[in-house]
Amino acid sequence: MLKQVFDREQLSKTLTSSDVWQWDLLSGYGDVEKAVKHTVQYWNSNNLTLSSLETETVKQKSVFIPAKMEDAFAIKLLDRFVRRIYKVRQSDRNRIVRQLITLLKDSGNYHVLRLVRFKKCNAYPAVS
Repeated sequence: MLKQVFDREQLSKTLTSSDVWQWDLLSGYGDVEKAVKHTVQYWNSNNLTLSSLETETVKQKSVFIPAKMEDAFAIKLLDRFVRRIYKVRQSDRNRIVRQLITLLKDSGNYHVLRLVRFKKCNAYPAVS
């Protein structure tokens, strides 16, 4: 069974060396385990509520970036869970579209969050 818990064990599995350098964990916390412990405590005290995302322009396109380390790690962990559940890769666009259509046909309530802004995409016809 897939364990979908925002805890130290799951966060430790997702962290990479680039995360350590990007967020400067060694100088800020002394070691990675302290940073992981701090992040999990932050999540527990704030009920995993994400703060506002910062907007930057890269190659004349808007890009949304988490302002806090804790938010970035939560998004990264959520991404890992989604990838493991639906077994999709970013390059497998056709499969993603088919699964999305199947999910949207479901009669249950759902929310769609779009974290990336696309300028123009004419590769696929509109879903109806």
